[in-house]
Amino acid sequence: DLAAAERALLAWAREECPSARHLGDLADALADARQREAIAALQRVRYAGVTVDGLARQLGDAFEVGFAWPPTLPAPVTDSPLPPLYPRA
Repeated sequence: DLAAAERALLAWAREECPSARHLGDLADALADARQREAIAALQRVRYAGVTVDGLARQLGDAFEVGFAWPPTLPAPVTDSPLPPLYPRA
């Protein structure tokens, strides 16, 4: 289920980078080209109807050891006047 894979990937990423609101944000925040390509392949399959052989393996291999964040994470999005529901300690 590709929609479930997308949701799981984003939920996992948000634990470390709350500013990742969608796959595009996540891809932009990553330092590893292989991880960005795996996300692009997932998006092509989901939204462009393109067939990508071995997508599950590509995603698994790319994120096997976690996310490749740059040395400094992007700043969280602060466009809401409300305080965060679950602030980081």
